[in-house]
Amino acid sequence: MLGTCSSQRINKRIYFKREGSKNNQSANLLKSNHLFKTWSSNSSLEAERAYNPFQLLRKVEGLESKSDFQNAIKRIKSLI
Repeated sequence: MLGTCSSQRINKRIYFKREGSKNNQSANLLKSNHLFKTWSSNSSLEAERAYNPFQLLRKVEGLESKSDFQNAIKRIKSLI
């Protein structure tokens, strides 16, 4: 899921489509509360589960140390 993808903004969501996927959408981001949800089971993310930005970054980048968390918080603030 985290490789190359395209996105499309519709109303309150941003929809993502994985490159090579036959489906119209692989995941979406609800803009109002910044929750990311994927339908794909082809990633390290649990399908049908909503992730907040910190959970998503932690899952994707495997954050473990205190400095990793502090850097993650700075990155998230810069993105949202």
